[in-house]
Amino acid sequence: MKFETGNYERFHPTYQAYLNHPAAATGMPLFNFFRGCSGPQIDLPKKQSGKFIIRARIAVLNTEIPEHRRYVEFGSLSTGAKTGEINVNGFRHITGTMEDPQIIEFEHTPLDQDDYTIMIRERHINQAEAAKRFYIQSFAKTKLGPPPALWIDWVEYEGPIVENWPPESVGKIFPPKEEQQPNWKYYRSVVENFATKAFRGRKPTKPFIDQLMALYSRQLKSGSKPREAIKEPLSIILASPGFLYLNEPVFDQKRRELTDRELAVRLSYFLWSAPPDEELLSIASTGNLKDNATLKKQTVRMLKDLKADEFLSGFSHQWLHMERLDFFQFNYLKYPLFDDSVKESARREVFETIKDAILHARPVGELLNSDYVVVNNLLAEYYGIDGVEGNHFRRIKVPENTPRGGLLGMAAVMAMGSDGERSSPVERGAWILRCLLNDPPPPAPANVPQLSRLDGELFSARELQKAHQEEPQCAQCHRKIDPLGFGLENFDAAGLWREVEVLQLPKSQLKQAKRKGRPGSKKFPVDSSGVMPDGTTFANFFEMRERMAEKEEAFARGFAENLIEYALGRPFGFSDYNLADRVLNRARAKDYAMNEFILGVVQSKPFKMK
Repeated sequence: MKFETGNYERFHPTYQAYLNHPAAATGMPLFNFFRGCSGPQIDLPKKQSGKFIIRARIAVLNTEIPEHRRYVEFGSLSTGAKTGEINVNGFRHITGTMEDPQIIEFEHTPLDQDDYTIMIRERHINQAEAAKRFYIQSFAKTKLGPPPALWIDWVEYEGPIVENWPPESVGKIFPPKEEQQPNWKYYRSVVENFATKAFRGRKPTKPFIDQLMALYSRQLKSGSKPREAIKEPLSIILASPGFLYLNEPVFDQKRRELTDRELAVRLSYFLWSAPPDEELLSIASTGNLKDNATLKKQTVRMLKDLKADEFLSGFSHQWLHMERLDFFQFNYLKYPLFDDSVKESARREVFETIKDAILHARPVGELLNSDYVVVNNLLAEYYGIDGVEGNHFRRIKVPENTPRGGLLGMAAVMAMGSDGERSSPVERGAWILRCLLNDPPPPAPANVPQLSRLDGELFSARELQKAHQEEPQCAQCHRKIDPLGFGLENFDAAGLWREVEVLQLPKSQLKQAKRKGRPGSKKFPVDSSGVMPDGTTFANFFEMRERMAEKEEAFARGFAENLIEYALGRPFGFSDYNLADRVLNRARAKDYAMNEFILGVVQSKPFKMK
């Protein structure tokens, strides 16, 4: 009875506020009932796969709603997920009013059985505990849950949408016009064509096809229909080494030149992470792909294709060590705006900025310092940049006094240099040495002692560095790493600008600190002065960014070496230094244009060799 009474006292006032809300008479205000501001659950039919279009008529409840609450997120609900948590697939900015609501639309193609249940909600931290905490905080002040910001009139879905039947993907495997041929001849051609595509243009041998067709015959004799019987031969093709591995056989110890078909495959997996298309294979079949002019034309064409996004994301992730972006859960009480939508937009900012530089032949140095950013509306709002509408990424010019512009002003880079609680000058400084200056620090020694004596104390970043340098095995590296990280201390762990760092002890340590007469929180003015590895000093972040821009040569070499490593599919070694020099010389002649690095690698002899 006590439990039920407590629940009634905690939730009933908010339920009653929902029922009494004027907008509840005509639609659904998105209240936070202890599980986030979620809208209706949409269960898509599972009978047939395909693309669905989901639409909703939504409005902002009033003009006083803050900008960061004028977004909705959509995504799927996984089996066993906590109430209110979704797999965030995207977001939309809501500009409609109660007098003139807007209709938003998004596409969704389910990938598995967990992908057929969809939720639309107000954008917020994707943790059930966060929704509860924000409810409790509001209840402590007003005896109500957080006030609603958005209203949904209706939600509908259309689909599954199949524009042509059979779908194009089926038609590529089973050409409909040819199915009138005798059954055996038709399905043998299906297997041969499928194997040729799976083996990336290499035709299968006759014995191999004969064996597959024997399996097909066996399935027919057991009573299977032709379309069912052919599945096993096609599955075997997809499980064969010729499909699972890029096959570049070497018959002796000598290096050899790749065939045109092998070169087409290597180029395609470099730029698309996918098999070559018909145009590339067709050119390879003529024997002209190794010609540098042809290679350049095909490279430019492939970089303009949407499939090149696989190269941009894969290479950038590897080059800039972006796996750290997913290492930590961020403290939602400290960083309530750094939710999944912002984090994914910040990740894409890195990819889209590099993509813009490559497609427009911009100097590689603009990744160190530039007068523009490549952002969408959500990231622009997060950065405090006005006048950006639409969730697509585009180049936006920024004023001189802004910290944005270049990798050092990106939220993703700052978040990678943190632990989800606090910025780390050590991680940020090491990342700069490793990724920007091409001078990676040595790995930390295995016996680094923990500074347990500092537990329960509130120290600034510089005081922590001083404590680390008391240990001899730490001092030498920290003297080189930390001053670079200090230059980024104006950015908090989530990449927002600050002038003061506020530290607070966790609840578990507050009582002990109080007993000892120590403060539970402290404020430290940010000191972003530091020293470059060559001894050049800087007074603040802006001066540091200028000093970094002067290191374009070192940055360009690091970019070239990482590009060679990614393109050749193996670690960069001492034997690759001459290739890196040639790529750099070529790019330097074109003001370090980023596309020239790619062309230099693709047209090089090592790229054409096994």
